[in-house]
Amino acid sequence: MNKSDLYTKFDTAYKNAKHWVNLNDAKAARNYIIACMSIMLEFYKGTNISIERAKLYARICEFKNISAMLFETGITEEVKTWFGIVDNKNITQKADIVFDETIDWAADIFAKYIDSAVVVTAKSGATGMNGTGFIISEKGYLLTNDHVVFDENRCDYYKNITMSLYKKKSPIPIDVINSDKKSDVALCKFDTSFIREITPVKRIQDYSKLLPGASVLVIGNGLSMGLAPFTGNVKFPHDDEGNLVSTVPSNHGDSGGPVFNRKGECVGINKSVTVSVTRGTNTMEANGITNATPMDKIEELLAKWCKQYGIEL
Repeated sequence: MNKSDLYTKFDTAYKNAKHWVNLNDAKAARNYIIACMSIMLEFYKGTNISIERAKLYARICEFKNISAMLFETGITEEVKTWFGIVDNKNITQKADIVFDETIDWAADIFAKYIDSAVVVTAKSGATGMNGTGFIISEKGYLLTNDHVVFDENRCDYYKNITMSLYKKKSPIPIDVINSDKKSDVALCKFDTSFIREITPVKRIQDYSKLLPGASVLVIGNGLSMGLAPFTGNVKFPHDDEGNLVSTVPSNHGDSGGPVFNRKGECVGINKSVTVSVTRGTNTMEANGITNATPMDKIEELLAKWCKQYGIEL
């Protein structure tokens, strides 16, 4: 089991423990705390870095103390405080910080999906655009931004649109099926015979679970330097204009790249950097804010296009 899967398993066990603490069931909570310790032990055995082993050992001891308290005294205020529960309200998620320095989650997700992300090159004569896209189906469907494949000067899609993989640099032709300018999303198709193995990007099923402050990763072709990962945090799952807003440091060429949560689920499509924000009569310069199209909106478009064109993803 890789680190990303272990983290997901740990996160589930921890949240279940917290759930049962909320319900004052010490026995059930303790069972999940023991499960958390078992998972941390797997991480401990899997690393040879002394400082990481020391931190993990300290965390295991901390969880062991909570387990003992649950067994001996049940769910006390001290236990609730440790879980970040005050008057049955969650104020923090200690699980989020347990492995921040011991799991290279971004590297794991990048390694898993590097062959699912593509460099998109669009040209019409001397004009062109470089961006990013990602595969969502074994049948050869991929997503990118409308502005990556649509030539505004000609008011038409670029004549020659291709994609290239991280390891396979030779261009593969792609066709645009349809796009939506407002959401800046384009659905494209390529011939699957060009790729031996296809791993579609996993899309989040319940977008409402993406919360402010969550860590996110984007794979993009920033400044045409090649596909690479970069990270940030969610500011707003939906802003006033319906965008997913994050602190990911995006650049030209990153447009169309997949946005992942820590579980490796795609939560949106990276699309633009916010330069300024207008509030009333004041226009203020914005720094470090990037917009993406959220997955709930993308799913609406995919459902419409699949029905319109008789597509099965």
